[in-house]
Amino acid sequence: MRMNTLLDTLYTSIPNTTIILSTLLPNKKQPDRVLQISTQYRELVSLRRAQNDRIVLADMGSFIKESQLVDGTHPDDEGYRDMAAVWWAAIQQAVKEGFIEYAAGTGMDGRVSVSVEGELDGGDSVSDPVLPVYSTAAAAAAQTGVVKATVGIVLSVLA
Repeated sequence: MRMNTLLDTLYTSIPNTTIILSTLLPNKKQPDRVLQISTQYRELVSLRRAQNDRIVLADMGSFIKESQLVDGTHPDDEGYRDMAAVWWAAIQQAVKEGFIEYAAGTGMDGRVSVSVEGELDGGDSVSDPVLPVYSTAAAAAAQTGVVKATVGIVLSVLA
């Protein structure tokens, strides 16, 4: 399985990384292939979790419906909102399991000081009004400046 080899490479190259692996979105053009790959990803995540790897599944197939696909492949606006919610839930699961750690340079409560934020990106990442907000929890985190980070990889592989 190629994905398993990729995960081995990532875990070896980036110690203590957390991976959020996404199943595929429904696809009207190749539904059987999507189901086969997504099933393999679910099994792979289960296997890797049994080995105590820091991996969480973002199961798109359980939440995104074919009726949300505008062209048989890509979701409509509601589908993208639902995708964001699935990613957010997976991130929250990683936090709950202790897979997400405070980034260096943050206070004990995870807040980034204005001076540190300024050093990182000019001081506008947490307060930029044009950035999209996908949930009330994300909005609250952005408004309070709470930032958690880890060395991590997010994978979403398309068929």
